[in-house]
Amino acid sequence: MICPKCNSQYDDSLAACPFCSVTEQPAAQAPNQNDPFQVPQGAAEFAPPPAPVKKKNKLGIIIPIICAVIFVVIGIITSIANNKESTHTMILEEESEEFVMVDEFTFFCKGDRVYKIEETISFEYDELYADYIEDIADSIEDDCEDMYGEYECVDITYETEGTTIVVKFVFNDIEENIDDYIEMELVEEDTDVLSYSQSVENMEEEGYELVEE
Repeated sequence: MICPKCNSQYDDSLAACPFCSVTEQPAAQAPNQNDPFQVPQGAAEFAPPPAPVKKKNKLGIIIPIICAVIFVVIGIITSIANNKESTHTMILEEESEEFVMVDEFTFFCKGDRVYKIEETISFEYDELYADYIEDIADSIEDDCEDMYGEYECVDITYETEGTTIVVKFVFNDIEENIDDYIEMELVEEDTDVLSYSQSVENMEEEGYELVEE
């Protein structure tokens, strides 16, 4: 090796020139421009930033829960509406030369389903028929028994006071005895319930008026 200071030649195994004690400094290695992974000398070490933590989409969990709650609430409201009990009364008044008749229907409902009806018909006869009122009452009773007497789901009571005859019908358990009520023509064919809204519409066509509820 040749010393760069005194130009003396010495053995390569020696760390310094034995003539002037100058240490040989190795030449800095030029960076390889073709090596994309080589970090330039003196550059600070670079640590990649941590990968972002992916947040869970809370809406994806909350929305199905909200929808489920809404369906449950709607179901409860519908169930309550379908089973809410109420009563409604319709009245028809007619007058003839012999009597004044008042026909009063009271519907007992769960939602739109009628489960019971009470009908009270009052006949108020003129005093001219006072002597015949018992015969008239017997005739009315016979007619009612012919219409409904064979049905156990119908209760009928009769009352006569002076020249007034009152007949009361109670149509019980309509849904449970639907076939009998279809036979009585109280309920239309091919149905399993008596609809209050449909009954009101039909009776209004016959002249009945809905009493203020």
